[in-house]
Amino acid sequence: MKTEILAPAGDKASFYAAVNAGADAVYLGLSSFNARIKADNFTNENISEITSYAHLFGVKVYVTVNTLVKNEEISDFLKTIDACAKAKVDAFIVQDFGMANLIKERYPAATLHASTQAGVNNYRAAKVFKDLGFTRVVLSRETSAEDLKKIIALGIETEFFVQGALCVCFSGNCYISSVKCGASGNRGLCRQLCRLKYIADKKSGYLLSPSDLCLAKNVPYLCSLGVTSLKIEGRLKRPSYVAAAVRLYKTAVENYEENEVNRLIEALSKISSRGTYNEQAYLFKRDDVINPEVNDYAGNKIGIAKEVKKLKNVYRVLIETKEKIVAGDGLNIGGVTLGVGNADIANNGYYVYTVRPVKENSIVFRTLDKAFEDSVMPTERKIDVDCAVKAIAGKPLEVTLSANGIKVTAYGGVCEKAEKAPLDELSARGAIKFGEEKFILDSFTLITDGVFVPRSALNAVRREATEKLKSAIIESNSPATESSATPLKEFSMPPLKLPADNYIIIDENTNFTINRGEKIIISPVDYSEETVKKLIEKIVAKGYADTVYLNLPTVASGDETDYLYSLVASLKTSGINIGVVANNYYGFSFLTLCDCIAGTGLNVFNDVTIAKLLNFGFKDCISSIEKVKTSGATYLGNPPLMTTVHCPYKVAKNSSCARCTYDGKLEYKDERGNAYRFTRYKIKSCYFELRFKNPTEYASLVKNDSTRFVKDLR
Repeated sequence: MKTEILAPAGDKASFYAAVNAGADAVYLGLSSFNARIKADNFTNENISEITSYAHLFGVKVYVTVNTLVKNEEISDFLKTIDACAKAKVDAFIVQDFGMANLIKERYPAATLHASTQAGVNNYRAAKVFKDLGFTRVVLSRETSAEDLKKIIALGIETEFFVQGALCVCFSGNCYISSVKCGASGNRGLCRQLCRLKYIADKKSGYLLSPSDLCLAKNVPYLCSLGVTSLKIEGRLKRPSYVAAAVRLYKTAVENYEENEVNRLIEALSKISSRGTYNEQAYLFKRDDVINPEVNDYAGNKIGIAKEVKKLKNVYRVLIETKEKIVAGDGLNIGGVTLGVGNADIANNGYYVYTVRPVKENSIVFRTLDKAFEDSVMPTERKIDVDCAVKAIAGKPLEVTLSANGIKVTAYGGVCEKAEKAPLDELSARGAIKFGEEKFILDSFTLITDGVFVPRSALNAVRREATEKLKSAIIESNSPATESSATPLKEFSMPPLKLPADNYIIIDENTNFTINRGEKIIISPVDYSEETVKKLIEKIVAKGYADTVYLNLPTVASGDETDYLYSLVASLKTSGINIGVVANNYYGFSFLTLCDCIAGTGLNVFNDVTIAKLLNFGFKDCISSIEKVKTSGATYLGNPPLMTTVHCPYKVAKNSSCARCTYDGKLEYKDERGNAYRFTRYKIKSCYFELRFKNPTEYASLVKNDSTRFVKDLR
């Protein structure tokens, strides 16, 4: 099976660049309910046109409806789904569990892909989605090679990020922008607070900012494993980036040659990269993802601002350079960014103009090289068409067009013998023109016995045949859609029956008292069997006899989920009344073992999700820690705003696994004065959670009304 090249399309220009460059599929979002809401995106009105264009070239269209959806937005969400279903898109990329269920109920034949925001990085989570009827999982970037192999072995399609920006936080569980700024990353509004400068101990820099990813050199390995789709991140990038990235990965898949791949990587880095590319990320190692020196694309150094002169309304800057500067270039002069309108030749360089003052002797970086980016843009894609015209006296005129294994014929009026000027090949071939259609004539055949055919008649039949061929090709590349079993109707909220329970969360270091009516969730710092058993014994010694719920970690490898499962099974066998709180989809696999609660990590954002989780077997649901109103229990405390797989102690304190300096006291302070602290949990490996330094800050920012609570005492 050919490995798919999946390209981003944040606007029409990038969409056409992806198709023309030879992408096998594109992913795009509409004006709402997608995680790149800041892109230009597409609409309910033009998605059909865009999808048909892609299908004409055999390119699949995956629509991202991968945000969390509030109760009051569900009807609008379904209108978006209806528009996409009517357009015959190839798949929906979904995060929200409730919305995925609604899509399947409304369109049983719809193809679903689990978004990377669902946090799938191990085989247990992947199997949950396979069993739910999903065709594909978009794996989190933290997925290791070993876990990737196990997921592929399940037989579900895998989509793996190979190019673009890396998030520092585990997919779907970054809440810092939402809590701090009211701009949810899970709803496409991330403010990228991770790209700010931070100070930790004696080190400062972009301590939460990862380098960009480029796995081009690992493509042969990924293909050998059987990865279904290589995904390029970048719905906010320019069309030239999309085209160059598609060309790089097509080359890496179809005809890998080291020197050519290196050349194409260098070309792509000229368009966008945060410093040096990370060429393996989490595939083989867990660390070395942070680049404290860079938080954005800096461009390429091209010269010095030797002279700055104030004119009437602008500053004229003499740039000393050997590079050619043209209108349309983007420059960064000592931190001042500008688009070049006029570039006048000067001695040893060029004059450019800006309304903002710049300092003399500032280094000049080119952030957009218009001439280079124009050179990487692909030519318009066309389809070769074979044409046969048959004009026999006494029979209807026939025009047959063939392309991509599809043949269509259109018929005109009955042909008559020519008295003069019979139809010849030159005149007939001249009438076969496709205008704005994406066809180009490859071969032509004329069969005639000397009839006269008016040019207008031949043109009319050719137009009809062209339209039939276009429709047939699009139809052949479109998915077989299935209407909903019942007429589409207005959505109504399902009834809910939830317990009246309240909960407290503790770890092995918490001093606590047990109040009547409160159930206990344990979230140990150390998930070793010894630690968990001692903590449970401590609880039982205080007279607690109800179910103790083990808070399952947000991130865990496949091997670690096996350990956690065996741990819970062992505790249950020993007579302990144990349940779990699932904070990732791998937690669904515990439903047949013990009582399960849906935790904050599952991002419960609406009552449909609650209803579906209860139907699935969960005993209760805890709402997302973001500001949202649902019928679930409300979190109170100081939640993790980020969960990271890399070790911040290695970044800030030069720690190592051999010489671990973890002390639980590491604080990060951003350039705006906001302070955070890192805590750690350990299964077999270590994972880190970023929280507010001030334990009451979350409560001052997020006020979710509820009659039930989950009080975090850690």
